[in-house]
Order: sequence, then structure tokens, then C-alpha cells
Amino acid sequence: MKHIREWLDLPVIEIDHSQCLNNKSTRKTCEKCVLVCPVTALKMNDKELSLKESLCIDCTACVSACPNLTIDYAPKPYTKTINEITAYPGADITCNQFAKYQKGIKIPCYLSLDLPMLLHYYRTLARYNKKKGIESDDKLVLELYIGSCEQCKYKEHLDIYKHIDTIENWCEELKIPITIKLTKEADKFTDKQSPAVSGISRRSLFKSLGFSRDTDSSKDNANEQADKKKDKKDKKIEADFLSYKQKNDYKRRLVEKGLKLIRRKGIHSDNKLMPASHFALINKTEACKKCDVCMRICPTEALEWIDGEDLATLYFYPQKCIACGRCQICPEGSISLKTLDTNTYHNQDSITLIELAIKKCDDCGEAFKAESDNLDQRVCKLCELKDEKKRALFDSL
Repeated sequence: MKHIREWLDLPVIEIDHSQCLNNKSTRKTCEKCVLVCPVTALKMNDKELSLKESLCIDCTACVSACPNLTIDYAPKPYTKTINEITAYPGADITCNQFAKYQKGIKIPCYLSLDLPMLLHYYRTLARYNKKKGIESDDKLVLELYIGSCEQCKYKEHLDIYKHIDTIENWCEELKIPITIKLTKEADKFTDKQSPAVSGISRRSLFKSLGFSRDTDSSKDNANEQADKKKDKKDKKIEADFLSYKQKNDYKRRLVEKGLKLIRRKGIHSDNKLMPASHFALINKTEACKKCDVCMRICPTEALEWIDGEDLATLYFYPQKCIACGRCQICPEGSISLKTLDTNTYHNQDSITLIELAIKKCDDCGEAFKAESDNLDQRVCKLCELKDEKKRALFDSL
């Protein structure tokens, strides 16, 4: 299908600029995709992400690095792979270069594998085994065939080993019971009775190519309706078309569900620092003016102001934070990020960052939140500004 898109002059890697974490931010806050691109096809011009398609080798390293689905692989979107993992628990995962083996779940390159995807694979298989009454070890060993990588025309640019090592290091540090085994024995896959993931329907093909014309047969439609009924509990996670907010927390929900299952199995790690590239703890160090910017700009609602009768409290939810750093644009410079440890992540659903007294303005009578460095404040900020303008006008006379 990639060749069809090329023939129609359609991009293989798609960028949703409105979804990018740098969009509507006063400064650049994320460039994970740029840093992992092996051929420098991606560039960040100020805060605008650009792709030079002539350089792109479609390795999808950028898709796995992106925390909120700003970048996707058009012929087979990230959500489509997650759908297949859900529909075919335990199916082999192989790259498109392994043409001899067409069963299982096909991905463009092993660089597209990331921790959220593997945790979902683990969780789906564990749930399937439990439902079927299959006794299995809590540890998952996933075999990946890399024999085709040696024939890949882009092999000089792709460091599969480094990518897999990074994932395995995370798994080891966080006590995630997933081991990835790389093999060059193709017969292991040819002989295995792995489920055959159904081919793409005409409807899905035209959707991926950007056409809205309804060309599906009744059989295709019936298959799609059957797929929609599967696993209703994960309906939001497996949606093909996601809202802005759903895209922002899509991968984090996969991670959270996977880690919760592992904890329920009684697999606990010592207190370790979580990968700073994807997890963070917010540290509030300076006076807060309660402008709400941090809460409004957070893409995953990891920050929330809650007003009580006498106090306004800013809460931080560590499980939701994707370490994008957008909150650090705080006008007062009062927010910074530090590393998050596993004990805090698993045991603290919310953390109180600051509490401000709610008072009644002496001038207008409206309720306002006193600044943390001025708790004796008696006039709200708006009335204070009005008074300053009046004084300035009087002084100019």
C-alpha cells in the first residue's frame, strides 16, 4: 500500500500539526521525534515540525518516540496495530521486510515498537490466557525475526539493537516481565501456527488514502461491525479516530493499564527512577499567581486546580504526566520537572503542589485566590490593576 500512496503522491508519514505539543506553546517543548530520526528527515523550525519526504525511509522511529500520536504511519496507523494486538493475542510481530511470513501482526520496522505497545501486548495476552483458563508464566518472551534486517536497504541507518536494548533496559528497571529475543531463524515463524491477521479491506484502504467514498462490500462491513463489538471495555483505547484529548493520553493509558496489571500480579520493583523522557514529577519552587496557565496547557490533564470554600488547591497526577514540559512556560517560572520514582508513580494518585487562600475582594466583593507570597492580600488582581490605572491617570494630571 505504501507504493500506492507514492504513486498517488500521498505522504507515508503524516503529521498532525494541531496535535503537536509545540503547537500554541510560547516555546519549543518537545522534539523527541527529531532526536530519533536516523536520517534527519524531521526538523523543528522554531516550533513548526517539518518532514523532508525525499529523505524519509519510513522506519517509524518518530511514531514510537512521539508521546501523543502527532506523527503516524498512514498505511497502518498506530491504533490499527493496537487493534490487531487486541484481536489476535500472542500473535507474532514481524516487520514488513519479512515477506516470507505473512501471518501475525506486520509492522513497518521494529523501530515502531515502543513500551506502550508492548505493555498492551502483554496485558492482552494475559487477559486472553486467564479467560481461556490457560496456565502461563507471568514473564513474556517475545521473539522478533531480524534476518530480514540484514537485507534491508536502509540497514546502515537503522540501529535495531540499540532500540530494543533501550526498551529492555526500561523493562528491567521497572520490573516489567517482558523479554525480547532477537532471532535469525526464519523457520521458527514459518512453522508456527500464528493467527493470520486479516488483510485490509477496500473501505480501510480508501480511508487510509484519504478518500471518503464508501466502497465497502457487505462482507467488509460485517467484519468491521464484528470488530467493533470486541472488547467493549477498551473501546476508547482502540478507536480508529480519536479526539485531540484522546490522542494526548492514548499511549499513557496503555502504559497505565499494563503497569496496573503487573502490580496486581504481585510483581513489584525496588524504588527506581522512571525514564525521564516519558515520566516526570512536577516541582513547584516559587510564588504562584494562580494564573491557571499550567492547568490549561497540560495536554493530559495532569494538573488541576480545585476550589474549595476556603482554599484553592493545585493537584498533580503523576500517572497522567508524559513529561512534555509544557507546564514549564509558567509566567512566574515557578514550575520545573524532576525525575519520578516508581513508589510515587504507583502509590500516589495525586500530589498537592500548592494551596492558596480564597478571599473576598474588599472593592468588588468577588472571591479571589490570594497569591502565595501575599496572603494578607485584600483586593483581587483586577481591582488592583484598576486602582493602578487610576493612580497613573491622576499622577499625569
